[in-house]
Amino acid sequence: MTAFNEFTKRVNVFGSKIRSEIRTCDYLEDAAQKFSELMYHEFSNSIVLTRVFVTIPFSKLPSDNQNFVIKIADSAGIGSQIRDNTLVLSLLGTQGQNEDWNNRRNSKKHAGIPLISDDFIDSISMMSRLLKELGIRLDWLADYDAGIVKKKLGRLSGLFYVQDAANTTDDRGRKVISAQDFVKTYNIKTVFGMGGGYSVRGIYSVMINFTKKNLPQRGAERFMTFINFFNGETGSLVADGKFFRS
Repeated sequence: MTAFNEFTKRVNVFGSKIRSEIRTCDYLEDAAQKFSELMYHEFSNSIVLTRVFVTIPFSKLPSDNQNFVIKIADSAGIGSQIRDNTLVLSLLGTQGQNEDWNNRRNSKKHAGIPLISDDFIDSISMMSRLLKELGIRLDWLADYDAGIVKKKLGRLSGLFYVQDAANTTDDRGRKVISAQDFVKTYNIKTVFGMGGGYSVRGIYSVMINFTKKNLPQRGAERFMTFINFFNGETGSLVADGKFFRS
C-alpha cells in the first residue's frame, strides 16, 4: 500500500471517530473542544497546538467574551462600531502540549476578534493572511453589511498555510506568525489551517494547527477534509444557536 493510500485510510478511520464523538455534544463549544482534542492526540507526533475558531454574532457571545471583544475594539478606537450582529472570530476549542492551552477560558489574547473593518483585520498579520488565504476578501467588511458577510463566509473554504513560521513575512514585511517567542520556544516549523462554512446560517469555522515538523503544502491539504467532518456533525447546533453552554 502506498503512503498516500495509507494516509487516506487513516483519514477515513479518523473521520468516523470525529463524527461519532462529536455528534453527542450538546453545544458547539463542546464539539470544538472535542475536535481539538481528537486532532491533537491523533497527530501529537507533529502538532504542538491546535485551535478551533468560529465566527459568531456578538450578541450570541457569553458576557466574558463580549467584554473581551469590546476591550479589543476600544483599544483600536473602533468600539463604537460593535453591533449585535457583528461577527466575531471566536475561540471555541484548543488543545496542545502545554496544559494552559487546553481550555479556551485560559486564553488572554485570542478569545475573540471582531470582524469590523479591513483596516482593523489587516493590522493583525496572521488573521489578515488567514482570512485571505481561506478565500475571504477583506474589502467587503468596510460596507458593514452582516448579511453580505454571512453570505460570503457561508460558501467559502480553503487552506491557510505558512511553511516557515519563523521567517515567512507578509506583503508589508511583517512576520505572519507574530508570536515569535512562541515559535522559538516550541520550535514551531509550519502553521496551517482549514476552513468551512455552515450553509444553514452562514457561520464559518476555522481550525489552525502549529506543528514542530516541516509540512509541505500537499500534506497540509490532506487535512482539509476534517473540517467538513466537524461541520457536518455540528450543523444542527449552529442552526439552533447552541454555541456556548453559558
